[in-house]
Amino acid sequence: EFVEASAGQLDKRDGAERVSKRLHAPLMALHAVVGAVLLIEREGVRSRHLLAREALGARGRMLGKAGRPKPLRLVGQ
Repeated sequence: EFVEASAGQLDKRDGAERVSKRLHAPLMALHAVVGAVLLIEREGVRSRHLLAREALGARGRMLGKAGRPKPLRLVGQ
């Protein structure tokens, strides 16, 4: 049986979709960082932070500097 949704129901569903996309944004950013690190390791680059900054600079994010005792992390835009 086919039932049409009212305009109010469509708006609620669209809003939930937008919230879902916002929640996935940090996960997608993490995938970009992991991909950059894997590329750096595969290419055997010594200056990790420079290549990572070039790879992620277009998105306003960069990896932590090499040599720091802290793990790699995203820096706010």
